[in-house]
Amino acid sequence: MSSRGPLLPAENLVIERGISAGDAWITVDAEKIKEALQSFKDGGYRLLVFLTCVDHLADASRAWPGRYEVVYELRKPTTSSASSSTTTPTSRAS
Repeated sequence: MSSRGPLLPAENLVIERGISAGDAWITVDAEKIKEALQSFKDGGYRLLVFLTCVDHLADASRAWPGRYEVVYELRKPTTSSASSSTTTPTSRAS
């Protein structure tokens, strides 16, 4: 759990989780990304801020489950204009 709140997808959807630069992130199997994104939407995350793909062809820093990784950054609007909750669910697909 991050200081910004719990991550919403059920544990059976989450392959890996962590915190980077103060933002919580999770990894979800590509086959379950629709279910994970729906759980974020149901939890109030309404804004897709960022969507990109990472190619791990030349990245030997760790073992990757697939060559490509799709990254979604979602935001949950809050009542205060000074803050918002952010989480980054990630789907990896080969």
